[in-house]
Amino acid sequence: MLFNLRPFMISALLLAWMSWGLAACGNAALPSSTEPGPNGSEVPNTSSTGDAEDAVNEDSSDAEDADELTDDSPGTPDESESNPDDISSDPVEDNTENNDDANEEPGTDAPDGNQTIPDDTTPDDQEDPEDETPEEDDTQEPIPSGNGVLCTGDILIDSPDDMQYYENCTEIDGSLTIDCPELFDFTFAYLTTIQGNLTVQNSNSLFTISGFDVLTYVGGNININNNPGMIYIDTLDGLTTVNGDLIIADNSNLANLGGLDALTAIAGDLRIERNMNLKNIDALSGVTTVGGDLNLSDNDILQTLAGLSSLSSIGNETDGGSVTIYGNATLKHLDSLTNITQIRGDISVSNNLELISTYGFRFLTHVAGNFAMTNNPSLSRCEIDMIVGFIEAADGIDGEIYRFGNAEIDDC
Repeated sequence: MLFNLRPFMISALLLAWMSWGLAACGNAALPSSTEPGPNGSEVPNTSSTGDAEDAVNEDSSDAEDADELTDDSPGTPDESESNPDDISSDPVEDNTENNDDANEEPGTDAPDGNQTIPDDTTPDDQEDPEDETPEEDDTQEPIPSGNGVLCTGDILIDSPDDMQYYENCTEIDGSLTIDCPELFDFTFAYLTTIQGNLTVQNSNSLFTISGFDVLTYVGGNININNNPGMIYIDTLDGLTTVNGDLIIADNSNLANLGGLDALTAIAGDLRIERNMNLKNIDALSGVTTVGGDLNLSDNDILQTLAGLSSLSSIGNETDGGSVTIYGNATLKHLDSLTNITQIRGDISVSNNLELISTYGFRFLTHVAGNFAMTNNPSLSRCEIDMIVGFIEAADGIDGEIYRFGNAEIDDC
């Protein structure tokens, strides 16, 4: 019997020795498939293998409790008191992520004082967009030479397309010439001053001059010439003075000079010639002085000179000034020239088929040049002799007197 109990006793001693060894090392015993039952018996372990960690933690707690009992004994130093500078912490792996920061936006302060600083992905040589100044585009559409206040040089409009370059001019310091057969209309809505000449010529399609609404000054000549389609002159009524010649010639359909109503002075010649349908010149009724010559020629249906009723001076002391009235087939009298008292040049009245009266010259006192009244088949010789007598009774005629080709009447 005693011999049969040896194996059992040896096993019990071995198990007790292993338990003592493990307890002495302060480590928890490994879980076994059995648990100690009452009175030293063993029962099957019903815990799952996943509870092994809990068992280890329980054994560690028991060991810590034992250590606390030991630490409370008198004379034993309290190892729990430590230097504040020696705060220990569990090691954290480099790749450990702070789960508290998972939902934090970059650049914000996270709990526990951690701050997440986003990586700077801006290249070193890239400027801050806010500091960048957009480069100005030096490329600009060319500004037409006439798109300004002052248009320089002489300007020629010989194509309808040319108008776009000069329509904004307010002043032209040279001359303006419109010479374009295809031009139907034009507008210089802002042009007030032309320092040189103004010429409108050779237009078949232009029926009026309506593009100079604000023009007030022309420093040179005004020449309206050879415009077969022109019927009337409209928007030159801002002009009060022509500082050169006023020439209106060869406009076969021009009916009157409306548009020149504001004129008071012409520094150069006044020439109205070869306008076959010109009926009157009444628009010139405000003109008082003509500084050069007066020439009214070959205006086939012009019947009266009533538009010159205010004219009182022709020519000047230096250059003189002559009067020519020639070839006006239907002109009947010169009665409107009564304010003229002297002619500083010649006077010639010729080839006016229906002229019957020269009464307007009865107030002449002096003719500095020649006096000629010829080939006026309806004008009485007696009428001419009377005019000559009035002048000679005053200051006289300095040149020659010509009287032929007129109506012969035996008894004056």
